[in-house]
Amino acid sequence: MEKKIYKIFGIVTNLDGTPMEIVLYHRKRCGKSEQEHSRLTKDMAGGRFPSGSFGENAAWWYLSIISLNLLKLFQRHTLPNELKQVRLKTLNARLFRIALKTIKRSGQREYLTAGELIR
Repeated sequence: MEKKIYKIFGIVTNLDGTPMEIVLYHRKRCGKSEQEHSRLTKDMAGGRFPSGSFGENAAWWYLSIISLNLLKLFQRHTLPNELKQVRLKTLNARLFRIALKTIKRSGQREYLTAGELIR
């Protein structure tokens, strides 16, 4: 006789909607929480707690969450579309670590990026 394997799960929610709408909503979001947790622990150093004290580690975790939220706000409202979904490491390489050269002409300073210096 062949054994049957069943996968049973439940959803507890306060969302309005039919049961099917709620299940479809949760399936659509599948994987998003893991991505955000990865960003918190890897990009924002949320996985490296600074001490053995619960209070200090809680403060560190909250700062990581605030930093991630500020980064997302910055990405969504100020960056072009191609940079809205990238990780912090990519932003560091493309935006925050841009080499500049300062040139003083006619009493004014000009800043040239590496791309402008090559032209």
